[in-house]
Formats: sequence, structure tokens, C-alpha cells
Amino acid sequence: MAIPCPPLLGSELSMEGGPLSYKAVKFVQSDMVSGLGTGSTAKHAVDLMADLLRQGKLNNIIGIPTSKKTHQQALSLGIPLSDLDSHPIVDFAIDGADEVDADLNLVKGQGGSLLTEQMIESACKKFIVIVDESKLVPHTGAMPVEIVPFCWKFTLK
Repeated sequence: MAIPCPPLLGSELSMEGGPLSYKAVKFVQSDMVSGLGTGSTAKHAVDLMADLLRQGKLNNIIGIPTSKKTHQQALSLGIPLSDLDSHPIVDFAIDGADEVDADLNLVKGQGGSLLTEQMIESACKKFIVIVDESKLVPHTGAMPVEIVPFCWKFTLK
């Protein structure tokens, strides 16, 4: 179960996740196993983590990507990668959300990596979700459902 963090709300929300991604990445420390989210906001956070690695401000981190796209991005940036089989406890993860309401209820997974995101984020000690004003809604909408190909008939039942 993830440890709740106080929400970071304020005027900085309107800047496409940049300042908030920077604040979230400050929680990443050397020797951590970090879940790497999917989507534009998470992409920015992964870029920032790679910059910190290159600058020597982070050392010995391991990334566990939530999608093939994030895997390719992290690999191209030189972030060492692994998986949940090798690291079943994840110290920290950063991801975005598709929608968030005033009560901080979130909808995630519309980007197509729902199952992997849920598995990695449920293994986290700390999980930060970054959202900007464009994601705020009066009420959350439909919940995404992912049908895993190897057991689609089972899921259908």
C-alpha cells in the first residue's frame, strides 16, 4: 500500500507538470528502486531523473517502467532498468493521472498501461501522482478496464 503524500496544489499547476515533476523527482534518492510512470507528465519526470543521474546527483537507482514507451525512454537515457520479479518492493513511483476530482479521487490507465501501472504502483512504499489544472473535473468519469490477452475469456466472464 502506498503512503499518502499531501497534495501539492497551487498556481504552479498550470505549467504542464514541469514544476510539479521537478518537486516529485526531489523525493527520489540514490539507491532507490523507482517506478517510472507513463504519459507526458511522467515522461518529464523520467527526463529529470536521467539528468540527475548524469550530473552525479543520483546514483545506483533502478527504474521499473510501467509501459514499453517508458522502457524505451529510460533505456535511451541510460537509466538502469529491472522488473517486479527482481524487485518486488518499489521505493517510490511517479505517474500522472487522467482525471482528478475535488476529493482527490483519480482515474488512471486511459493511456493503455493500466495493469502494469497498478502492479508497480501497488508495490510502492511511496507513490506520487502529478496532475495539473487540465486534469481537474467535477466528477470522475468512466473507469478504464484492461483485458489481458492471455486470459481475455476469463476476464470476459
